[in-house]
Amino acid sequence: MDEPASSLMEDFKTKMGIFDALDTLMRNMPFDKITVTQICSEAHISRATFYRYFTDKFAIPQWHLNFAYSKGANEIGRTLPWREGYYITETIVAERSEFYSNVAKSDDYNAIDNYAPRLR
Repeated sequence: MDEPASSLMEDFKTKMGIFDALDTLMRNMPFDKITVTQICSEAHISRATFYRYFTDKFAIPQWHLNFAYSKGANEIGRTLPWREGYYITETIVAERSEFYSNVAKSDDYNAIDNYAPRLR
């Protein structure tokens, strides 16, 4: 049985709240120095809520990148022509270019610079 649309929307809002909290924290400190506890505090959620949606802090930018791909690039040849699918993906990522620039500085295996090529 499918989840009600309102539940899916609440999940999305929670994930975006966590994403925004990480984005806010990165304005004052590097991604590698930020802890899950700090993200939870900034997002006003419990650690249990955080771990319901993400396995670790590296999963946050990965989720957002997957979201961008699902709206654009993954739809090329299905529901979108190449140019439109590419444009949608790049627009979603470009709207958060400072965020991606900050997380790209991490050298961890799960960092976005290592994850994005594997996604493609």
